[in-house]
Amino acid sequence: MKTSKFYISLLFFILLPLFFHFENLKADTVICMPDCFNDSFKIQSPLTVQFQLGPCRYVADFYIRKACGIWCDILLWRVRALDSNCNNYDPKTMCDIAEAQIIHHLINDYNQKGTNSIWYRITRTEICRPTSPGECTYFWRVSKATCWKFYLNPDWGRYPIYWGAYSYCLYDYCCLTWYKVCMDQLGQILVTQVESQTEHDCPTQSGMEDCIQVCD
Repeated sequence: MKTSKFYISLLFFILLPLFFHFENLKADTVICMPDCFNDSFKIQSPLTVQFQLGPCRYVADFYIRKACGIWCDILLWRVRALDSNCNNYDPKTMCDIAEAQIIHHLINDYNQKGTNSIWYRITRTEICRPTSPGECTYFWRVSKATCWKFYLNPDWGRYPIYWGAYSYCLYDYCCLTWYKVCMDQLGQILVTQVESQTEHDCPTQSGMEDCIQVCD
């Protein structure tokens, strides 16, 4: 769904060192900022969260910022599959799973460590979180590229660091997803996707056949 609700600013200025390079996989991070342009993502190095689905292990690479003093923003860069034959999920499903995992991790880490948490050490601000049962916060957002696909690691045999990665196809289009985060009566954190919007649909030209739109 196209929208004029937000304007995405794209900045391309980081090249991260890799042990190997994907064929046709950009190592540059696409920076999607919907607003609050004075509050940059901290892109010196990506943060990581590891999670497991069945026998498959994944690592989500992302950046964070506190935007306009109210938004807890995540920039999702890629999701790496550490094990072989672990690309059974489509890119949209994988993004949704990874985003919920990241939010859970950041809030739990903040609850346990406070000012020593990842969130506070990077942003020097309080995290968006419910503090009592039944309470919710609506200030979590995830920015990312609109079009994603799965890329195999061509050097898996020599450098089996990870088998492949879900990542973006284009620099040009970005999208934004809003999340509701609540605390249930047992004190557990519940993460629910509320809405997602993109400024452009994925193009259909040659070479984009495997690219999937990850926002509505």
